Amino acid sequence: MQRVADKVFFDFDSTLLRAESLDILAEMKGVSEEARMLTARSMNGETSFRGALMRKLGILRPSRSDVLELVRKCNGLFVEDAEEVIRALRFLDKGVFVLSSNFHPIVDPLVSRLGIPKKEVFANDIYFNADGAYLGIDEKSPLCTGEGKV
Repeated sequence: MQRVADKVFFDFDSTLLRAESLDILAEMKGVSEEARMLTARSMNGETSFRGALMRKLGILRPSRSDVLELVRKCNGLFVEDAEEVIRALRFLDKGVFVLSSNFHPIVDPLVSRLGIPKKEVFANDIYFNADGAYLGIDEKSPLCTGEGKV
């Protein structure tokens, strides 16, 4: 029996995008070495994904304007043919979704350029105060954990 998928889920960083956007943000903020170390420790199992994410955000403390600048920097970093592949999947009547541990204000505006609307994006929420300063994230989101995408 042949199984046919009617939905396709893409990760964002290093899948649709040719980079890790939070690493770019870390470079912008001058803390790239610390951020890379946290990522490596998480990937090696030395610390949990959630723990590394929380520590990384504590170092980055991205403002709303940092996020807007990051989106501008990432605009040209889509993998080759990403838009064409998504168009082909839609032509074949497949649902196309993004599932990311990144944050809606980063992912949504970028993938919308690929024709993927916000309602088809699963990502974390990040909060800013009225002045645009970082307040925190939705720590209850399953996407803040290593098992969130599962």
